Amino acid sequence: MGNSNVASKKIVQNNSQNSEKSDLLVGLLPNQSDAKLNVLNCRSNESKSDTDCDKKEIDNLFDVLNDIVHNIFLDANKYGYFSINSPAHQNVQCDVCNKTDFVVDRYKCLVCKDYDLCGVCFESRKITLPHVKGHPMVRYSGPKEIFGDEIEVENVTLDSFKNKFNGVEHEVTCDGCNAHPIFGLRFKCDECNDFDLCYKCFEKKKDIGNHKAEHSLLISYSIRNVNPADIELLECLGSGAFGTAHKAKLISKNKIVVCKIVEWHPLHMILGLDVNSLYQSFIREVLAYNEINSNYVIKAYGSCIVYNQSIKKFYLLTEYMEKGSLTKLLKNEPDLSYRCRVSIAYNIASGMKRIHDKHYIHRDIRPDNIFITNNYVAKIGDMGISRLQDKFQNHSVLGPNAYMPKEFHTGNYNEKVDVYTFGLTIYHLITGQMHSFENNTVVLNKEPIIFGKLINNCVETLPSNRPTASMIESNLERHYEVLSEVVSKCKGYFLLPKAERTDLCIKTCNIVSELLYN
Repeated sequence: MGNSNVASKKIVQNNSQNSEKSDLLVGLLPNQSDAKLNVLNCRSNESKSDTDCDKKEIDNLFDVLNDIVHNIFLDANKYGYFSINSPAHQNVQCDVCNKTDFVVDRYKCLVCKDYDLCGVCFESRKITLPHVKGHPMVRYSGPKEIFGDEIEVENVTLDSFKNKFNGVEHEVTCDGCNAHPIFGLRFKCDECNDFDLCYKCFEKKKDIGNHKAEHSLLISYSIRNVNPADIELLECLGSGAFGTAHKAKLISKNKIVVCKIVEWHPLHMILGLDVNSLYQSFIREVLAYNEINSNYVIKAYGSCIVYNQSIKKFYLLTEYMEKGSLTKLLKNEPDLSYRCRVSIAYNIASGMKRIHDKHYIHRDIRPDNIFITNNYVAKIGDMGISRLQDKFQNHSVLGPNAYMPKEFHTGNYNEKVDVYTFGLTIYHLITGQMHSFENNTVVLNKEPIIFGKLINNCVETLPSNRPTASMIESNLERHYEVLSEVVSKCKGYFLLPKAERTDLCIKTCNIVSELLYN
């Protein structure tokens, strides 16, 4: 197990080193004419029966078609620019990366004319002039959808939102003048944790404590309350000790969602769970989703509380992910390509970095809580036991023992607990099997074919030896970019037998890892 500082030093390479990597990796590319012969050799090989030839050709054609579709998804979805079920922001172009019709979140400036950022560029703090970060922006969670309502682009102006929120009460305190509650427009800093301004303080454009006037600001509105009558429950997706999760339909929006229902009744008193504890847990999850807006964290669409005599039900509506959990995906698709696995690892790391940037600890990152879209984009879900980081207080001990590092059980831990569970999750993703848990000790029985060094660093016993989420994201971004470059330069990639395509991905990743860590 190595020192995590090595990774950070190697990740920030200069342009000449990056060019050197590309030149080296081009040597991995197979001979294109040989690739075609590999597919067609069945016809020229007279020693084999026609039946065997036909079967091999059909099998190979199926693999080729399957991987073409699969890789179209992956090429388009580094930034989420393609989806079967996720509607795109049509005819919208990001003013930084110039991508159009993306399906990640859209951020629109309310000062600059026709200035938009895709969610990836916004979270990376990338901008172009004349826009500056201090300009207020608004987030689209879907085409034309802002704060759960469809709003035409001509109405997306600062004046329109001033009218829309006129008299609206936000149960938060202004961090500029301490006014409580905030009435009218509420501006949330995307770079400070839990920092809000009223309109008057926003107009002053002053530094306040750690908040800087040039920080990215968003017009904010809490997750909306939903009428229970507007929720149509469909199939049950799972159940636990205190509730169930259903595929559901938000009738008024004609939107398929996941409805998580947490139920409390007097019998729970026997288990030592009072209704107030459950309520606080529910509110904590709602607040976490409200605070953390990310392309790789599940979105929340609404919530409500239903009181029925002694029984109380808490409803939370979140994004529906077609392929279910990562656990389910690995079970249903054991031959998932390594290129897809790299993409999923990168998505999870980006989501974890965003959570940590907002000063939260997830505390339960594992395959059951990673969810996958139809186009293989991974998002972190289940923020139910997430907590704000607090340097001065111990945390409660929750979560499955098999995934938790030793410091977790003392209650004295920080965000590095997520890095540990991330490492075990990536181990499962790459090897296809869960780690062992023997005598309260994690055991990695199978050598990962890629990312072995990264995984070992993540599960270091000492939290200080583990890399940060930012370092991990940079590491995996480099793997993904180089792998994509190699595939794009391999003109006969889809004509290669599946085993050779897999071997190419593995070799590429291992060379990148060697360059990053040595």
